[in-house]
Amino acid sequence: MELRRHYCQAMDSSAAERDSNEQHSGIRSLVRDMFDAQRELHLSSSAASAGFWLFLSIVPAAVAMVNVLGLVLDQQDVADSLGNLAEVFPGTSGQLLVERLQAIAAPSAGTGVTDTVLVVVCLWTVSTAMHELLGAMGRVHRLPRGSFVTRRLVALGVGLIGIIAIGASAVWIIATDRSAGPISAKLIEGVLVTIMAATLLLIGAQRTVPVKSVIIPGIAITFVLYLIGRGLTLYITFAPNMSRIYGTAAGVMAAMLAAYLGAFAVLLASLATRILTNRSPSPKVRS
Repeated sequence: MELRRHYCQAMDSSAAERDSNEQHSGIRSLVRDMFDAQRELHLSSSAASAGFWLFLSIVPAAVAMVNVLGLVLDQQDVADSLGNLAEVFPGTSGQLLVERLQAIAAPSAGTGVTDTVLVVVCLWTVSTAMHELLGAMGRVHRLPRGSFVTRRLVALGVGLIGIIAIGASAVWIIATDRSAGPISAKLIEGVLVTIMAATLLLIGAQRTVPVKSVIIPGIAITFVLYLIGRGLTLYITFAPNMSRIYGTAAGVMAAMLAAYLGAFAVLLASLATRILTNRSPSPKVRS
């Protein structure tokens, strides 16, 4: 009996070690496949294109948020909520965005036609950013491009829904911060960003991957975005050369870099989703 017990323990230990080795081998294989695939797909160039338009769409998106959500909420409350979240932007970019938001929410002498044209132009800029990002994600998943009109309409719809979701989330987060404290607000913020990131990955794959396969990549995107924001803020704070070279524009340059790194993180997460889905023995793909 004693010999049998030792034999069973040895077998359990060997099985655990084998599973651990297979797990480490799987991670190394995933990293290697992602490195080779991103080089083949030129993800860095795609992220640069998408990041450029994402950066240009920051202020137009804020304009659209205030005007669209202002139809059902007070514009000043929306601007204040977005401004509180914008303060986490690296360097002086957050302060510049707060000033723009307050100027947008302030009463103006503009006519309804002028405001409508302004919102349309802002939505076009936002939809162009989404068009670039979704197009890059489609190339990652090797999907057909489809017609130009269809792609632009999808990008416009995703951009408009994203604007409403982000604006409403900002109002909710700030209200939670005031009522339940900053910890609860941060938890809600993390959950909402994860949901939006996972939804974006699902839309970018045109629902050719299981819903469960985008959960972990969505969490990873949230974590990476947090690291990008904190890292760039610390870099601007403790790197005097950047402030000396760019002056007050240092925050704007950091925001451009953050847009690029954020787009690159989304594309890498999309690539990881594709690779892991293809490795699954029996993926439940929704047609």
